[in-house]
Amino acid sequence: LCLKPAIQYTVFEQVKRIVLAGRRERSTSARGGGGGGKDSDSLGAAEAFFLGMVARTVATIICFPYVRGKVMLQSTYAEGGAPTGGIPGM
Repeated sequence: LCLKPAIQYTVFEQVKRIVLAGRRERSTSARGGGGGGKDSDSLGAAEAFFLGMVARTVATIICFPYVRGKVMLQSTYAEGGAPTGGIPGM
């Protein structure tokens, strides 16, 4: 399943962009229009970890129903029967 890493990467990059833009804006207004420093160009280790955790959670929440349905269909076929209709396992 290639969808989960793609969603995770997209969420991580978009939220990182928003966080860094907010940080840059705050540092610019605090310095009275001065240029952004090094601290506004990248995330710290803890920030990146928690941002990755959030991105992975979002990707899992989005992909879980698909994976669950796929497993239920595979288990129905593995038992030797064809699905009789509806959603298997429910």
